[in-house]
Amino acid sequence: MPKYRTLNDTVVFNVGGTNFQIQRSLVQSYPNSYLATLANSSEGQEIFVDHNPLAFSVILDFLRYKHLMVPKNVAQDYDATIGNSSLRDTVLQASTR
Repeated sequence: MPKYRTLNDTVVFNVGGTNFQIQRSLVQSYPNSYLATLANSSEGQEIFVDHNPLAFSVILDFLRYKHLMVPKNVAQDYDATIGNSSLRDTVLQASTR
């Protein structure tokens, strides 16, 4: 029987030991991104991501507000976190607007 997702459907990312429970629709706002791919394949399971939780929270804020806000204390970790993800081009384009 197929599972139907609701608007309140959430996904849990365990990032460096810190859990982030967010609406699946937030990461699916960039459907070709690494995070959306992980969320789509999780089907109710927690997703472990081996990155800095502070840097990950910056990525989530970008998804929420469509504006890049990187505190100086996480700038290097943030760059490493998005360095290999498909969000990098999107973030860089948005930050130069």
